[in-house]
Amino acid sequence: MIILITVLGVLGIIIQISSRKINEHEKPTYLVILQFVVMLMIVILGSYSQYESSKKESAYKQASLEIDVLSKVSEHYLPVMESIIKIQNNFLTMNNYLDFEKAKKNSPELAHVFNWHKTASENQISELEEGKLAFQEIQNIAVEIVKLNMEYEGVLPKKTVIWASNTLKIPFNNIEAYFDPFAPLGEKPKKSVLEYSRDTGEAFGLVIGRIKHAVAIIKEK
Repeated sequence: MIILITVLGVLGIIIQISSRKINEHEKPTYLVILQFVVMLMIVILGSYSQYESSKKESAYKQASLEIDVLSKVSEHYLPVMESIIKIQNNFLTMNNYLDFEKAKKNSPELAHVFNWHKTASENQISELEEGKLAFQEIQNIAVEIVKLNMEYEGVLPKKTVIWASNTLKIPFNNIEAYFDPFAPLGEKPKKSVLEYSRDTGEAFGLVIGRIKHAVAIIKEK
């Protein structure tokens, strides 16, 4: 683009010099038209070049913003995966605890009988705490993602924000619907468990994809 504008500029100068050697009333019409066309092309190409430059600069700034914001989300991917694994590894203990809590709620007069901590081993208590912390970690990450979306609206992928919002709606006493890794022999895990796993993968996969796209834009500049 710059080379083309330079060539036209030189051509314009040549035409200008040539036209000066000719009296005004003797100038051929084609020379006047050619000079006008060259000047018009320089203006048009100059404006287009400025527009493209401004457009690239805007894309560069947007890409830089996306990399900065989305990187804050992508860094949570491994912690979320690790937390999900911890919940699944300790799921039997956690589910057993929740069964006791349900029984206690349904029969408050027998609450003293359904004291899980009195019957649980030290190892089980440790597993329950690890599972609880892992669940809380996922919830905390979801909160951070929602906050980022509020601060930088439109930057995060929609499915990522939906995942975070849905995660915050999961009550601890219903972890079975989202984290239960077990299924009857020959059957798949619950549909809700598979859907949550898929949504989690998509939520972070889209973020990583956006980052790669933004990096490519930065490299083009």
